[in-house]
Amino acid sequence: MTRSLKQWMFVAVVLQVGCSGAPAESPRRSPVDSAVAELGDAFESRTANVNGTTLHYVRGGSGRAVILLHGFPQDWSVFRRIMPRLARTFTVVAVDLRGIGGSTATSSGYDAATLAEDIRQLTTQLGLDRPYVAGHDNGGMVAYALARLYPELPHARDP
Repeated sequence: MTRSLKQWMFVAVVLQVGCSGAPAESPRRSPVDSAVAELGDAFESRTANVNGTTLHYVRGGSGRAVILLHGFPQDWSVFRRIMPRLARTFTVVAVDLRGIGGSTATSSGYDAATLAEDIRQLTTQLGLDRPYVAGHDNGGMVAYALARLYPELPHARDP
């Protein structure tokens, strides 16, 4: 049986809505979950109030900062296997973008420019000097917006 474009669009919307997170009545998961515990004591799970929302992030390591931005429908934990390796050389900060994982959902502000401002404010609040920014999928769009809007911030310059 073949489906029409309209039927496929309906399936895509249902999948997108179905993957967007837990229902509002479900208890909110604790930011300190098994993925953070798996990383060990060298990493900490925290939140920061920025740009009218609360962002969850996991941080570890030392050295020049690397900010990791996930794609859809993922959260910070997509980077959990690479974070310990990066932490040998860098301060690693994996962020849950607005409305994902341990970060607060808002009624608006999901455009790339607003998400980039969230990350800019987080970077300032955490005192990260000239961080590298790596994003994949939707996180790549946020990283690109961050570079375009704030070229002095994410542009990694060699010391």
